[in-house]
Amino acid sequence: MNIKILNEFENPLLHRKEVVFELHHEKSPTETEVKQIAVDKFKAKENAIKVKGINAAYGSNTFKVEMNIYHSKEKMDITEIKSKRQREAEKKAIEEAKKVQENKNEGVKE
Repeated sequence: MNIKILNEFENPLLHRKEVVFELHHEKSPTETEVKQIAVDKFKAKENAIKVKGINAAYGSNTFKVEMNIYHSKEKMDITEIKSKRQREAEKKAIEEAKKVQENKNEGVKE
């Protein structure tokens, strides 16, 4: 797996590093694999990385990866727009936490 950095720009206004690199891989890398590469290469926190895209030409083993590496998860949450899937997952987690809390409260009353 070869990595060639095409562009690396430090954006102090948004508290992030914008990175574009080329990756040679046998098959399409997943977002998790790309995040792990960024953690190893750029010494970043996995929860503060937003992968913007993984693109390849048809039939090629060379992939162009665009990502933003934030200084902290809080800065990422402020800047990045969450997808519908992420918003629904957070909403579901909050509802489940409320149900657990209600069940605990009912157990205490009895």
